Amino acid sequence: MTEYKPENFPFYIMFESVTFDEDYHHEFKGHRSISVEELPPSCHRPNPSKQHFSSKVSFVSRQSRQCVSKALNAFLNTGDGGCVYLGITDDGIVRGIQLTDFQQHHIELNVVDLMTRYSPPVPSDRIKIRFVPVITKAITNVTAYLEKLKQNRIEHEFNMKPHIMRTYDMCWCDYDADIRMSHNKILAPYVVEIQVLKFEVPPVTVETIGYDYLKYFYPIYESEEDNCHFRREASVNNFSKQEIYAISMDETETFCSKIINKLLKEKKQLQEENNTKMIL
Repeated sequence: MTEYKPENFPFYIMFESVTFDEDYHHEFKGHRSISVEELPPSCHRPNPSKQHFSSKVSFVSRQSRQCVSKALNAFLNTGDGGCVYLGITDDGIVRGIQLTDFQQHHIELNVVDLMTRYSPPVPSDRIKIRFVPVITKAITNVTAYLEKLKQNRIEHEFNMKPHIMRTYDMCWCDYDADIRMSHNKILAPYVVEIQVLKFEVPPVTVETIGYDYLKYFYPIYESEEDNCHFRREASVNNFSKQEIYAISMDETETFCSKIINKLLKEKKQLQEENNTKMIL
């Protein structure tokens, strides 16, 4: 399996296909509903399914849109890193999301808030967020356009007005964006890259293991819905406690086997050195 490396594109091109597909390390989203509470009611639609021993039809709620949290949780629990791209649709086409500076800050705070709701909370150094500009083919001087975006960024104290999170209702920053657009203000589109960095295992030595051996295993996080998701190819799967237990046992066995093999090797070397001394 290939190692995850962030793409780090300086910009994306509107309506063009990206050069990579949804896979083990990449997830596309055409929206910015970060947590499950941000999914609007319209995303919950009835799913007709026939009941056993009955001709009646029951309607079970089904989500037509999946929140970003599921993919982030899966990347964290898989431990190999990955990235969710907001503004790229499932077919790999760049659509972008129009955002003001206020809305960008809202997304940043939203992700931070989400990570504190996981159990255990996710360290801040595991997540990185980039707002990558989306340009159109009509833009002839790309360098000047990107520089203008930087210069136009509003410099102020963002914490003057709290953002409304954990709801599908509009925040004040969304109303502000609507007002700007109603005054013919064109908002710049972005692809929001939410990167989950790979879990880095400390160097393993027999001398440094001690009782703090848990630091050599990447933690399993429960999402805000109390679920544990894992990445499998280009899909997100919810694992049961039994499946998580089996994964943990396999990892423990692999980890302990390395230490045992290292100790056996050192034992053999010591025996050979002792035998050599006895001969001499």
